[in-house]
Amino acid sequence: MSAESAPHGRLSSRSRLTQMLRVEPVMGQIGVMGTWRPGIAPERAPAAARRGALGLLFITVSTAVIYVLAHFWAIAFWQASLLGGALGVLAQFAGDERWLFGHAGPDRTTFERNHAVSLAVVGLVWWFVANVLRLFDIEYLISAFVGLAVAAGYGVLSGTEPWYRFTSTVDNVIVRPVGEWSARQRLEPEPSEPPPTPAPVGRLDALPRHLLPSLFLIAATAFAFRETLFFGYRFIGNSDRLNHYISFILYHTHYLEQGHFAAWSGFIFDGFDSLSLPMSFVTPLYAIPALLRTDDVVAVFGIIAPILFAAALIQAYFVAYLLTRDRLASLAGACTYGFATYGLLKIEQSDQTYLSVLTAPAFFYLVHTTIKRNWIKHCVFLTLLIAIHFYFAFLQEFSYNVIFFFVYAAYLLLRRNAYPIIALTLAMIWGALLSAPRLLVQYGTVATSGRGRPQPTIQDVVDLRTLLRYFSRDIFGHSWREAIQVPASWQINLHEGDLVNSSVFGALVFVLVLVSFRWIFRSRTANGVRKYNATVLILYSLVVFAVMHNANAYLLLDRLYQNISFQHSRIGVSALLPVALVTALFLADGRARLQGRARYVAVAASVLLIGVSALDFSAVQNAVLNLLDRPPRLFVTCDNCLPFVNTGPLLLWDVLRLGTLAALFVVLVAAGYFFGRTGRSVMKSVLAVVIVFQAIWGGADYLEGPQTRDYSFPYEANDFVIAASNQFLPPTPAELEQVHGALDNDNYRSVTICPVGLTLENCSTLIGMIWGIRLVDGYSSGVPDRLASLPWPITSTIQSNGHEVRFQSNQLPWSILSFLNTRQGVQVTRQLYMNEDGRVADGLQLVQNPSPYIYPRAYLADNTESVTANGDQAAVRNELSSCPPACDGGLTQRFPIDYVEGPVAGSFDSSGQVTWSGDGDRLTFDFPASPNQRFLVVNERWEPGWSAQIDGQPAPVYATNVLMRGVPVPAGATEVVLTYRSLLYWAWWYTPLVALLGGLLIFLGVRIQRRRVFSRATSARPTRSGSDAARLPESTPTVA
Repeated sequence: MSAESAPHGRLSSRSRLTQMLRVEPVMGQIGVMGTWRPGIAPERAPAAARRGALGLLFITVSTAVIYVLAHFWAIAFWQASLLGGALGVLAQFAGDERWLFGHAGPDRTTFERNHAVSLAVVGLVWWFVANVLRLFDIEYLISAFVGLAVAAGYGVLSGTEPWYRFTSTVDNVIVRPVGEWSARQRLEPEPSEPPPTPAPVGRLDALPRHLLPSLFLIAATAFAFRETLFFGYRFIGNSDRLNHYISFILYHTHYLEQGHFAAWSGFIFDGFDSLSLPMSFVTPLYAIPALLRTDDVVAVFGIIAPILFAAALIQAYFVAYLLTRDRLASLAGACTYGFATYGLLKIEQSDQTYLSVLTAPAFFYLVHTTIKRNWIKHCVFLTLLIAIHFYFAFLQEFSYNVIFFFVYAAYLLLRRNAYPIIALTLAMIWGALLSAPRLLVQYGTVATSGRGRPQPTIQDVVDLRTLLRYFSRDIFGHSWREAIQVPASWQINLHEGDLVNSSVFGALVFVLVLVSFRWIFRSRTANGVRKYNATVLILYSLVVFAVMHNANAYLLLDRLYQNISFQHSRIGVSALLPVALVTALFLADGRARLQGRARYVAVAASVLLIGVSALDFSAVQNAVLNLLDRPPRLFVTCDNCLPFVNTGPLLLWDVLRLGTLAALFVVLVAAGYFFGRTGRSVMKSVLAVVIVFQAIWGGADYLEGPQTRDYSFPYEANDFVIAASNQFLPPTPAELEQVHGALDNDNYRSVTICPVGLTLENCSTLIGMIWGIRLVDGYSSGVPDRLASLPWPITSTIQSNGHEVRFQSNQLPWSILSFLNTRQGVQVTRQLYMNEDGRVADGLQLVQNPSPYIYPRAYLADNTESVTANGDQAAVRNELSSCPPACDGGLTQRFPIDYVEGPVAGSFDSSGQVTWSGDGDRLTFDFPASPNQRFLVVNERWEPGWSAQIDGQPAPVYATNVLMRGVPVPAGATEVVLTYRSLLYWAWWYTPLVALLGGLLIFLGVRIQRRRVFSRATSARPTRSGSDAARLPESTPTVA
């Protein structure tokens, strides 16, 4: 009997191709195969699921490639689909080899035997059908899925798809080929064969078990970002994301498209180092728009944000499963972690601030699983993660996570495992060495931005009242628009404080665990029941709650941070994972698979509680008030409802929601414990399902609910923003040229006029970075000391504090602005801010500088005086408050003397006109030659990283007039080139060199350790003497 005749035999590529082309015999075989039992054999169901997942892998890879090529590179669909199909085929082949056939790795022979024809035919049929459907203007995603379905069906009919591997057949039967059928087409027993050697079981073999939870979390992410992914909206997020993430990415994209990089930006604060800020350091993600050949960074990073969010959810799921071995409980823990308000706020803020949330599960896994055998490997992984955080993350939040990891490692040390704390400590040291340039820059930024305080201070509200937000984040207002309607003394910052909550039931579960004092949990494993002591997780969470809600604990932490003005309620980020893990452990403890009536009870209870959770309680409130004939009201007070707590105004409908759900929670828990073990299993199953729903439902509303689209001007009430498809588009080169021409941007600076009545958040950083306008004002983590030292008037028209310089009216301090090369103020409008219709230049509203004299961008000084830094500030303050030069609110002339913080004094030749070119890190200034010395003054902010080249020779750059740069020019010189080198410039070679050195030391250490172990094993092995070895026993037979 030929191997080709049996469905279980392996067909050669030629035979498969023959079967594919001859449909009639195949249909005949199908007729005979009708004697088989239909369906998928239970023992083959996992393999069938893997096969289906691999089909999803093909469509995922192919559609992703098509999206990138067709949308961003404008490649024709038939070409994009051809390449996408090819890459999808390769991805499916790799997956087939590992998951379907259990091979250790792909090779040519298995490709020819198992995959060549089937994948090629599926890929070609898919490509043909998808392109035909595109001819009828059917969306490419729908075309791709229909093409995949047709290709899979054709593969089954043609025999190229090995579907028979998963079907349930009559035992020990074969089907003869058509040519060998007898009259009765009888079936014969199949010859017995030796059982196949089972494939080795590895970690990847367990992944299909988690495929459904992973797909569910991906679907939950898609639901949370539904407006962005499916309905054409553009994900903007909060103002920090727009000001310090999107705008910076666009700034760097423009330079990367030109083939170079610029650290220095002249677009805010009279110039600044874009690499020095805590939330805007360049990451590899910044290169994606340039690689995709698009300036639309809003669209690109509107896709990246959900990807990172889904990755965090899946990580949290696997870490929770590591402790619980319960998929449903782990799913609830993952949603508790990923959809916690703080995590949602960080993804709204920027992908870099989200990094601490994204990687916390990976950190915990590495610390938790470190033992003697793997501590070196885990130390290397921890070092890489720590270095990445030091470079790219917001260090304040990461520092809180580090505290938790060290606390957990110390707990493991008490459990007689010292390797986690050793690995973590060494990783912190090596990570700090790898990122020393970035840490030094960060330290310099904090030291010079005015964030230090002489004594500990509390920012925002720290009291027991705010603990109510743990149970319901909407208790003080569902949106900022609602929250700002209460008296100012009761208003709180909805973006700070207790943001650990993700669902009402999840919050109450943690309280239940806390008051039960049962902090040791049991989970099922393959080897029986395993215990996990969660005491350290619970105690650490309590410490975090104390910092967020107790002033003394808060001030103590502030002292540990050297009184730097941080908002330490953000320590809640380090409690997200402990709370989520405790929730998952509680739900998994004692939960058994439900059977029979218990399953129906759980489903009914889950449906009821989900329905109540999804209920619009604002409508319920209105109905109740109408029924009681009471006037409508938004807030209610409950002072002295709780001992020592004055709640202040509370959102009425959310109080109803919280009270209703809390009552249902108590009923569910009481019923669960009343009905014994089965009741507890039902109760925990229902809790897990409802927690998952509440977290996802609330998270979706928080991210892209109606309040994110209800605005006349973005951030007018400080709510998050998603924009329409024609808003926040990147300016075209023609638009930039028009705006720059209207402002004379190359020669003069501007300021933005942005009233708080228009928008609560600062406007300048976005407008400066997006439109490339050279601004004096700005908003960042701190105002530079030199800029803040100028005599800004303390009026309602300007705010000069630790974070921003902002102008709110047309009455501007023109004397200072004239000194800073400012020609006009730009009135912020919706059209300019959102770039809505592409006619921004026509609608610019400018307020011209009335001063008789405006300092030029660069000039040649007449007289200079050498001063200290303090003397420089005092002299400039005196000049700007004296008349002349500062008269009638303006500037009448240039200072008679330029004050230099260096050994430069005397008179210089100031004749001739200065011209300039370049931008970013390199500026060139040209002027006529002179037989006398000159002193060039550049009216842009001085930083130590600036250096000068005069006709190819290095020259010093001195701080001049507090903010400006001064360069002494020798006689006969005609050109000065200023170049900026951030301290991080040296990181490009320093970090790889230190990493190479560390890798070499680890390699040598491992080699030496292995040699020692080998030598000890060799020396301990027993040996025989030469005479004993030569002597044969008497019974040993001899060979003739």
